[in-house]
Amino acid sequence: LVLEECEDGIEDVRRILDTFSPAGLIITPPMCDNRKVLTLLHERGVHYVLIAPVDPPIEAHSVTIDDLAAAKELTEYLLSLGHKRIGFIKGHPDHRASDRRFQGYVQALNAAGLSVDELLIRQGYFDWTSGLECAESLLDMATRPTAVFASNDDMAASVLTAAYRRNIHVPRNLSVVGFDNTAIASIISPQLTTVNQPIADLASEAVNMLTELLSPIRTQQKNLQLDYNIIKRESAGKPEF
Repeated sequence: LVLEECEDGIEDVRRILDTFSPAGLIITPPMCDNRKVLTLLHERGVHYVLIAPVDPPIEAHSVTIDDLAAAKELTEYLLSLGHKRIGFIKGHPDHRASDRRFQGYVQALNAAGLSVDELLIRQGYFDWTSGLECAESLLDMATRPTAVFASNDDMAASVLTAAYRRNIHVPRNLSVVGFDNTAIASIISPQLTTVNQPIADLASEAVNMLTELLSPIRTQQKNLQLDYNIIKRESAGKPEF
């Protein structure tokens, strides 16, 4: 097993192929949606499995969840609590799942008869620092949102920090939700309401699928979609008017 970070994209993948001659690859976001990389693997005849691609090529094997449906359901939960002014912090633009999560938020608002307020949208990068900058911008608005949906848990945690610094009580004065259900979601206070993306299961199924691809009896399942669920914790509640 070789673990490699591929910051240089296709050049890193080419180096891995030339250096290690791997029997197969498991590719995570955002590389899983890089068509140049996938074309290179196809040309080299290297077996691979994608984790969480948005639009995998027809010949690819992949394991994923429905990011759009998950984000829509979480936004619907905020709406059911009575929130109408919901801020949204986008994920890294290089990750195509970021757009799926944003579209789920948009669809939920539209289904509730609400228009998307661009003043409540911020561009994050899936890290704590960018999330904090976005949160500070949202919470310093003259009419701030009553809830903030951050596209991952790290950015949601930074929203809690920004709220604490401004003496904004969560969830009484502000609801905060995230995505992924990583470790930070349950160790911060208040604990985060979030989408439980089964990250370990995604990786495990990808390994199983790749192992079957490398065996004499090939796997028949090409695209496996795992279930998600909403974990409701203390960071979300009804808005105070």
